[in-house]
Amino acid sequence: MVLILLVSTCAREPQLVSLRLKIDELVCLDGQHALEGQLLSLPGIKSVAANFQNQQVLISYYGNQQQESAVRNQLLGFGFTVDGQAGDPAARRRLPTCCLRQKH
Repeated sequence: MVLILLVSTCAREPQLVSLRLKIDELVCLDGQHALEGQLLSLPGIKSVAANFQNQQVLISYYGNQQQESAVRNQLLGFGFTVDGQAGDPAARRRLPTCCLRQKH
């Protein structure tokens, strides 16, 4: 009797995670482009959709390559205020001047 064992290997698709954050300094198109560029340079980030009109950013990333806490910490490290938590003060001074104005 011959027994044949078939092993199926199925490569799992990486989990895509979405994260929506409020960014206080996101007040103009220049800031929107700066924020998107900085996030897209991080590993595992698939897409970034920032909207300066409502000061929100929607980030999609691969859960096996990136974590929410790391994304938040990167934004804080860039000087952005994330969901009310103030970013790095020294980095904040390097943001475009327009980003330092309060939105009315």
